[in-house]
Amino acid sequence: MKLINFGAIVSLAVLACSYGPTQVTALSAENHHFVRHNARHNAILRRQSEPKPTNRRRCRARPSDNVDAPPAYTPPADSDVPQPQPQPEQPAEQPPAEQPPAEQPPAQQPAPAPAPDNGNGGGDTGNNGGNNGGNNGGNNGGGGGTGSDPNRKMGIAWANPDDSKLANFLHGSVGAVYTWSPHKPAVLNSRPDIEFIPMLWGEKHINDFVRLVQPGYARTVLGFNEPDHHGQAFLDPYYAVDLWMQYIQPLSSQGYKLVSPAPTNAPSGTEWLATFMSACQNRGCTVDAVAAHWYGIDSQNFIDHVTNYHNRWGREVWVTEFACHNFGGGQQCDNARVWQFMSTVTEWMKRTHFVGKYFPFGVLRDMVGVFEGNRLYNPANDQPTDLGWAYIS
Repeated sequence: MKLINFGAIVSLAVLACSYGPTQVTALSAENHHFVRHNARHNAILRRQSEPKPTNRRRCRARPSDNVDAPPAYTPPADSDVPQPQPQPEQPAEQPPAEQPPAEQPPAQQPAPAPAPDNGNGGGDTGNNGGNNGGNNGGNNGGGGGTGSDPNRKMGIAWANPDDSKLANFLHGSVGAVYTWSPHKPAVLNSRPDIEFIPMLWGEKHINDFVRLVQPGYARTVLGFNEPDHHGQAFLDPYYAVDLWMQYIQPLSSQGYKLVSPAPTNAPSGTEWLATFMSACQNRGCTVDAVAAHWYGIDSQNFIDHVTNYHNRWGREVWVTEFACHNFGGGQQCDNARVWQFMSTVTEWMKRTHFVGKYFPFGVLRDMVGVFEGNRLYNPANDQPTDLGWAYIS
């Protein structure tokens, strides 16, 4: 009897334990910028339904290494992005007080068929005749300014759930749209005057990119999104060249203009792009223009960053994300400064021959951490804000 009672007591004890509290762990993003970019990426991923490619490799060992490709790209020590941040699948180095993290410190920091690369380096083919080509990085491919209508450089970076609302923004000087993906909004089918520019955001979009981006689908393609950033495409630059050669380079012979991956404006972003461009030259790939992202509060720093990109690689520059916002802490923009910043940098880009296209970050229902003063989309009526109208007019 005692043995039976003891067994009953043990059973009750086990049963009681099974109703104990369950441990809950809280997950936090490494920084605010990471959150912003992943939020944006989640909106884009709703468009994606295809499985990931089966032949993916994360990173390729550099030529001097005698080991197999590492499991994941580890950027240089200075490449970690600053603290505050959030967004499409989009390190934690602290930029100066006025610099952003997946967009960081300033300073150091698209359009018909391109000519195949001849290995002699890029060069401005627009207003300055390509004087900087072979001497500024010597990367393969054409490049340089297009000499195109300065009033058609403005573009819309779109990642909203209802594509029909995009029509409300296709006015005035808007000449291009991209969606952080290869998917073309249906509303553009009736707007041949607006150039759609597909992007190979990263590995997860390869299947859709290959299926959609065929001859005649578009005239230009954008490379990987912030490949130096943990929360974004995050690719080793040598492996990125492998992907470029397999999925993007063949489009050059089909008449496509090829725009480089767009790194953050952290010093590590510029270093990533330098490594990519050098490796690309060695592999014989074509890069017709370089893409840049920039977040900060100083318009002159923005201008310096874009100018440095052109001077270093001798190519036309596409600014595919920018906003007046400091992700590094310290002084921030207010509404008045946003207006001043936008006016200064857009007017500069409009008249600068080596800037091919520019797309502000702000035509979004959810600004996901970027200062609301940069908002170009009014979610109350799906129309442009006052700043939005000023931008597209």
